[in-house]
This record gives sequence, C-alpha cells and structure tokens, in this order.
Amino acid sequence: MQVFKIKTIPFPGFITIIAGHYSEAVKNLSDRGFDSAEIIEPGDHAVTIVNKTDKGRSIAIVFLTGATDSIIWHECLHASWFVIDTFEIKIDVENHEILAYMQGYLYEQLKKRLKI
Repeated sequence: MQVFKIKTIPFPGFITIIAGHYSEAVKNLSDRGFDSAEIIEPGDHAVTIVNKTDKGRSIAIVFLTGATDSIIWHECLHASWFVIDTFEIKIDVENHEILAYMQGYLYEQLKKRLKI
C-alpha cells in the first residue's frame, strides 16, 4: 500500500494518493473521512473522489492493481477538474490552459512516485 500527497500547485492544498489492493484502499479512505468509499468496487482500476464537508473539499485518487498509464492520465484529468472547480475557475474553449497544465503536472508527480 502506498499513501502520499501531491501539492496542487499553483493552488493551496493537496490531493491524497492511495495505491494498493481494494480492501486496504477502502479502509484507508474511510480512515481519512471519505464518505464515498463505497463507490470503489472490486475490479476497478482507479477512481477520483471528492469529499465535501463543512471544512471544505478533500480530493483523493485511488489506484488499484492494474492501473495503466492511460488510467493514471485519465484520473489526473478528473482530479484537475475538481481542483480547478474548488477555486471556481471557469474552464471552456477560450480558457482551458490551466486544465492542461494541472493534468500534466499531476501526471508527472504521480509517475515519479507511484509504484503500481
């Protein structure tokens, strides 16, 4: 099981990364207060979860056995949207560069540290 955090530069905060087997990942999410751990199912390869509380948002990406580079890239897109949405930045065809940079940054950080 791997658990680490990635800063969401240039935004304040971080994304929690959890990588491991299904039962360990679900327990780790629950231990961290994520109330949506039930959306991960055995056989899934990855999921990005947002937990909204009165204290704000927490974002986690969970990678299970079998996550490929394309799955990692895919989850980085979801996480990027959630980060950008947290700060109420509008993304559209005229303003999407920050989304591309955020996705690339997260992917590079994950590839450096993720062992799956």
